[in-house]
Amino acid sequence: MSAFVDIAPPLLNASRFRAAHEQDWTRLESLLGRIEKRSVRVLSDNDLLALPLLYRSTLSSLSVARETSLDRALVAYLEQLCARAYFQLYGVSDSAWRDLGRFFTRGWPTAVATLWRETLVMAFLTVAGAVAAYMLVRADPTWFASLVPPGWRAGAIRARRWQRCVRRCTRARTTGWACSRASCSAITPKSRSSPSRSVSPSSCRPRC
Repeated sequence: MSAFVDIAPPLLNASRFRAAHEQDWTRLESLLGRIEKRSVRVLSDNDLLALPLLYRSTLSSLSVARETSLDRALVAYLEQLCARAYFQLYGVSDSAWRDLGRFFTRGWPTAVATLWRETLVMAFLTVAGAVAAYMLVRADPTWFASLVPPGWRAGAIRARRWQRCVRRCTRARTTGWACSRASCSAITPKSRSSPSRSVSPSSCRPRC
């Protein structure tokens, strides 16, 4: 195994070139496969020392293969092998879970601390807008149609009617009247229609 390939490019033969260095490529691929399947800890000390040498040897072979215009499949194979080895030697070795934990414990807090003024302004504007919308709708319900999109408006109205019906049924039960479930079944939040009926005295009966 050598780190450099001392072959004259004009006299290079593809089959001889492959036979002379294929053993190093195979060993490098085997080491990379073990690292990718488990971790770098599975390698012995000799394998760890051989890994950068095999990478440089394969990188030199790739350079010679490109200069001499060897088989494209061989060039593609060496490029892929060198890319995998480069990532394992010089790339990020942490797991995705560790990166995610570092983001929430360091990255995100640091970004928020850096932009704390902008964050406070946006939070204030959001809360102020929500409070202003609530006060406007409470004072004049006609503002609801102007502030809420039509698609959300129908669902909010149905949910509000359903909650109102449930509250009336609860009050009827507490006063000694049994409220029928059918009185509220027609105005569930999933209903497509917009019924206007609520609990009427006829839907409730005295408890026995």
